[in-house]
Amino acid sequence: MDRDTIRENLTGRHYDVVYITPETHCDGDWQTGSGGLGVVADSYLYELEHNYGKHGVNALQIALFSSWGYQRQIVKNVDGGFMNATYRQRIHPAQVVETGIQTTLSFAKQNCTIAAKMPQENRRHTTRLLLDTDLSVNAENFRMITRVLYGEKHATEFFSKDGRPWHNIDWLRILQAGVLGLGSYYLLKELGITYKKLHLNESHSALFLVHQLGVYMEKGLSFDEAVAKLHENNVFTNHTMLESGNKRYSTHDISRIFSAFAGFSEETLRRCGQKSHHTFAMTDATLFLVGPGNTNAVSKQHGDIANARWPGHNIISITNGVSTRYQDPEFKNLTDPQKIPDLKKHFKELIYIEMTERLREAGWEKEIVTPSLDAVLMVWARRCQEYKRPGLILHNKEIELLKVLLDWDWAALLWGGYVHPDDTSMMNEWNRLWQRLRQLKNTMPIFNYDIGLIRPRLKAASQIWLNTPWFEHEACGTSGMGAALNCSLEISMRDGWKQETTLYVPFGSEKTGDWHEQFSLDAQSLLQAITVQLPRVRSNDPAILDQLMRTKLETEERFSSERMVNDYIEKLYRFK
Repeated sequence: MDRDTIRENLTGRHYDVVYITPETHCDGDWQTGSGGLGVVADSYLYELEHNYGKHGVNALQIALFSSWGYQRQIVKNVDGGFMNATYRQRIHPAQVVETGIQTTLSFAKQNCTIAAKMPQENRRHTTRLLLDTDLSVNAENFRMITRVLYGEKHATEFFSKDGRPWHNIDWLRILQAGVLGLGSYYLLKELGITYKKLHLNESHSALFLVHQLGVYMEKGLSFDEAVAKLHENNVFTNHTMLESGNKRYSTHDISRIFSAFAGFSEETLRRCGQKSHHTFAMTDATLFLVGPGNTNAVSKQHGDIANARWPGHNIISITNGVSTRYQDPEFKNLTDPQKIPDLKKHFKELIYIEMTERLREAGWEKEIVTPSLDAVLMVWARRCQEYKRPGLILHNKEIELLKVLLDWDWAALLWGGYVHPDDTSMMNEWNRLWQRLRQLKNTMPIFNYDIGLIRPRLKAASQIWLNTPWFEHEACGTSGMGAALNCSLEISMRDGWKQETTLYVPFGSEKTGDWHEQFSLDAQSLLQAITVQLPRVRSNDPAILDQLMRTKLETEERFSSERMVNDYIEKLYRFK
């Protein structure tokens, strides 16, 4: 489709929903998503497009175009076996549709051009636009804003503030929020796009609402009247209970950077930010600006915790769901649980070949021994962050029991995931754990965990999926939903969506209040659960096969993107 046709199709178009998200997963070698947030955004749009006959809702999704993605893992020291996370340009120009749609905005009194790009997708009822500042027309400082998903610390050396370097990473993140929020606002205005509901998927685009507030006030509304007007057609999905996900920035910095736009006086920011006179809390501001009853948490447990943390906002619970594109067709069409063992063996053979190829591509030159196909495959794979506890399965005392299970060919373990290049602490932890893993039989590291593995190859091979977060740290846990769709038994903490189902294996001890003691007790509980379940899975116990089939069917019904989108339409958008 040429540029003129794209612009013509978008100009003046009315959407039921404009959905703004910092990340989303696209097809191919893209890293415009890093985890569950991107999975949900992708599942949402896919569901509306492919099940339009049921929902009847057309949507425009806007996200950031991170052409260098989130990270790329390489073997830094072949002899020592150390991983290094770095960046590389991932998206080939042929995969990108250049729409020619642009807007130029003033950030920190400098012009920044934002281009709207599209993935190569065949869509009738939905549209996806990705915002990019990595353009030759922009100065290097602005090119860096969207290049890497969620920014990079070393990018700040390219920035200048009053002729001096910007040493504060917050400036880069504020600019990313500006591109997502203000860029979306002015592209919609440029194209004359209208909508019934604006849906903010996480608070990264909160500045859209701040600016809309300012525009209303310029037209003569008081602050309170403008806020009330915002409550009419804006909704918000909060995905995290962690403080790190609820960003706070200096009202002074935000005001300086976006001084050219209505709504960005320090006084207005303070009134929106709700926390203090000097900081703008993104989540608190979004909750305030969308209004009570217009925010959803992503599981019932998350809803309880969120309402206790932010009383008065009447946060509703809509549990996340995942699309069937995260389910292999063999499992989607499966009706006979007795076929599960042969399917798992087939997919294990394929995944061991792929893991070998990925390790070679990362630079590993030594011999690679793949696990036994007869061993029950356990998988720990996700974005590596401290609260997800990647080292729980490899903890000090418990590793001896794990070693026995691996040596006997009872179990195999694929372990790993991606690490943000700026997270040196987690990179060091990843390497420490990899050194432990290398001493164990029937194990392999997972390098460059990406959408190709997430959707759905790794989970099709997995027989036991491990989920090990600190209790009450995971808002939902969509990876387990994908595992269940592919008949993998999940051993998990009682967190997120697990409190809404019984078809999984719980582990974990009561809270002790002591970090080290809690970690050790949970590691013991995890290995106990594994030792109980391994014989059942390994022997193809008919009861466990029936349980896996029931789990698949329940997940298809209760934790699908179809159910999630229907809940959005009825409970959040209130279209029905």
